[in-house]
Amino acid sequence: GAAHGERVPPAAPDAGEPALRLRGFAAEGLAPVDLDVQPGEIVCLYGLIGSGRTRLMETLFGRRPSHGDVRVDGRPVRLRTPDDALRAGVALVPGDRAKQGLFGTLPAAENIVTRAMGALGRFGARDFAAERGLVARAFEAMSVRPATPELAAARFSGGNQQKILIGRWVNAASRVRVLLLDDPTQGVDVGARAEIYETIRALAAQRRVAVVYATNEPEEVLALAHRCVVMRDGAVVESVALHGADEESLLALIHHEPALA
Repeated sequence: GAAHGERVPPAAPDAGEPALRLRGFAAEGLAPVDLDVQPGEIVCLYGLIGSGRTRLMETLFGRRPSHGDVRVDGRPVRLRTPDDALRAGVALVPGDRAKQGLFGTLPAAENIVTRAMGALGRFGARDFAAERGLVARAFEAMSVRPATPELAAARFSGGNQQKILIGRWVNAASRVRVLLLDDPTQGVDVGARAEIYETIRALAAQRRVAVVYATNEPEEVLALAHRCVVMRDGAVVESVALHGADEESLLALIHHEPALA
């Protein structure tokens, strides 16, 4: 609908060295995946709940054992743990904020700098001035409301909590090259959704981050994606160019029923 803005995303960036390149990337419950995502490209992983989209993201973030070839900016990487993934420049914003990412009792500011501290601190001491500047810029870039970084994260709305979590990876100290977003607008109102989309678009366009965005909502695919990768039963079943696609054609793809044997 009009609430999502009828803006067609810009054309996908030029093909060079992919920011993320998967060949035969597989895990338990996940058929081997071949996928390239260019710097600055937004690829939607589109599938119903249980299609394998969350499993693919969590496996890429080192939360499950995997095998196959993974390259970030052309460098081979091993993703055995989330720390491996972060060192390689791969970050995950999970869909379930409360369970999996946000430290609700800590101030929003602490949530944003939790991963940047190592980059900002010198000789093991935290540089609070640098942190404050970084948080202020992240809050401004993402229109976090209220603009009160000292407030406990749990006291922000769902949409603003999600912006704080994304801010953890998009702040100035971040070295993230590949940002995995697992259904980040679930439980978020329309206004905050639009702001989250803007943040993601800017991240891709200005910082050339490769974005992989999992959703089961066709309007999200149309609002955000340069390319749509359809998942079903733990497998990537097709890659769809979005030129001329509409919600109905996307819904038909996702609900494809295999012929009964």
